[in-house]
Amino acid sequence: MSLSAAESWFRRYSGGNHPALRLVCFPYAGGAASLFRGWGSRLPDGVELLAVQYPGREDRRREQPIGEMAELLDRLADAWAELPDVPYAFFGHSMGATVAYELATRLERTTGQGPVHLFVGAAHAPGTGTVPTDAPPERLAEHIDRYFGGLPAQIREDQAWVRRLTLLLAADFALYRSHRPRPGAPWRLGAAITGFAGDRDRAVPAEHMASWADRTAAGFDLRVEAGAHLFIRDGWAPVVDTVSAVLRPRLLG
Repeated sequence: MSLSAAESWFRRYSGGNHPALRLVCFPYAGGAASLFRGWGSRLPDGVELLAVQYPGREDRRREQPIGEMAELLDRLADAWAELPDVPYAFFGHSMGATVAYELATRLERTTGQGPVHLFVGAAHAPGTGTVPTDAPPERLAEHIDRYFGGLPAQIREDQAWVRRLTLLLAADFALYRSHRPRPGAPWRLGAAITGFAGDRDRAVPAEHMASWADRTAAGFDLRVEAGAHLFIRDGWAPVVDTVSAVLRPRLLG
């Protein structure tokens, strides 16, 4: 039995049958939906947690990764249209922040229903930072060590996993480089944006995230967390607590 587009793209990790609010999380380059599996235990009751599963990883590992940002957004928008209509917020980290913002602006423009809040981690606002490396796959592990805090030990020791991860990163970085922001002034979301930066992030230092203030008409707030670029890989609990505090008033109103 084939899956619907929504079932292919979104993994549900928490929430009852009738959630009051939906939080959708977008992984970083090389990341997968399971990165957010534990977040549901710290989110308020009434929040449905969905995580995007890009092709080429975990239960979609046999699918080819998507190499064009426009195609990725088209397919995500099609999958989104199949979900029940519930107020929503987006969280995206690194590459995922760009995907989250671009999908949010598309939904706001085309349906009039943008997110109630956008959370972005370790990312320049689209069109303001440098694009990811175009180094060949065999040099990507070196790039990760220098800028992204290194590979987990269990992956570093498994050369097959290293090869798979570096090939996946090469594909994701190519997708990221394909992104072309809309011409003209950037779209300013009607919702506020909260940014998260790692205090040891060499790829996107905290001060580089100030450009997100130009992507919202409702205010930008920045939180600095302990860690390097992928700080949500291990130190995600404080991030989820902040997300919960921001979303909780939405559940009461």
